[in-house]
Amino acid sequence: MNTNLLVPQKFIEQGNLLHLPMLGLIKAGYPIADEQYGAGGVSLEHFLLQNSDNTYLLKVQGDSLVHEGIKRGDLVILDAKRTPKEDDIVAACIDDKWTVNYLKSLGLTDNNNIGGVVVSVIRKYY
Repeated sequence: MNTNLLVPQKFIEQGNLLHLPMLGLIKAGYPIADEQYGAGGVSLEHFLLQNSDNTYLLKVQGDSLVHEGIKRGDLVILDAKRTPKEDDIVAACIDDKWTVNYLKSLGLTDNNNIGGVVVSVIRKYY
């Protein structure tokens, strides 16, 4: 990976992600009545991306963010233009190497080393 420029040359174009039907709510644990289900759908683009012009993916290696629900092999969606805050998970360049972690854990004081803020996580089970 180029340590000088994490952000890709071309971001995702709007309207290229799936629109899936939303069947309703489902409770984790004990069942709920089926009258909770509703009609409509969800555009994955609008659900996952707030700013698609500056959004890209990285595949996670390592287990340091398992407690945050981010596992090895997950895809993280990052917004390159979002201003990072102290508790954000970010992609950052430290000593010419890229890592993803909490901003406060990285000890960075200069946002010039930040490649983006993690805004979503995608996990494939099968």
